[in-house]
Amino acid sequence: MVSKIFQRYLQVTASVGLKTPIQATTTSVIRACPLFSPATAQQPVSLTAGRSATSEGTRSYSTIFRKKLPYYQNSSLPSKFVGVEALALKQEAHLKKLQSLAREGLWKHLQRHTEHADSGFDWWMFPVDLPSRMQGERYTVDRQAISLLQSNPTFMDNYRQGVLLIAESWGWDLINRQDLTDQEKRWTGYDVRLGKMLHSLKLFQQVDLHRNLVYFIDKHHLKGCLEPWIHQYL
Repeated sequence: MVSKIFQRYLQVTASVGLKTPIQATTTSVIRACPLFSPATAQQPVSLTAGRSATSEGTRSYSTIFRKKLPYYQNSSLPSKFVGVEALALKQEAHLKKLQSLAREGLWKHLQRHTEHADSGFDWWMFPVDLPSRMQGERYTVDRQAISLLQSNPTFMDNYRQGVLLIAESWGWDLINRQDLTDQEKRWTGYDVRLGKMLHSLKLFQQVDLHRNLVYFIDKHHLKGCLEPWIHQYL
């Protein structure tokens, strides 16, 4: 199982022109990503916010976090899938935490992975069919798992609520395709989460949400600043 998934990882990275994990972490990539504030919500501007100057030069925000790519296999992590029931329970419990953060107006912890303990959740909120560096294969779903989860109405309702909530944190009403950008709800450039959502939506055949998320990307001219591996899920 591990070898097949790792072979898939190699195929995916090669198909989108990515280097090996070690090479990828030292590659300098500079892309100007549109960030939004209430004053510039209708006219995105290119900023260098989120970049960090290093001794090797200036790297983009997404390059710094490249180690968190969902296709990086770390063999030292537990590789056994937790099972569909455990995944569904984990997702339901974490959705409540995200809803609580939203009610408190703490949208930044939904927008990106922060220091907050509940800000890391992509693995079970938007599961995909490839291992991750942080979780190994604990939340990696195959076709059988996806089918079982799709037949679980509670899981799918929570799944869709999670997608809508994260999109709202980015200042976007995913159902009505309306801009909700304000001081707290805005796009912050964290494309790793966006990429995982797109990938997962395709796997779970959520055509409407996927289509509207792609529309969000097009509307705000984000495609050019996304990591290369994300493009295959647009």
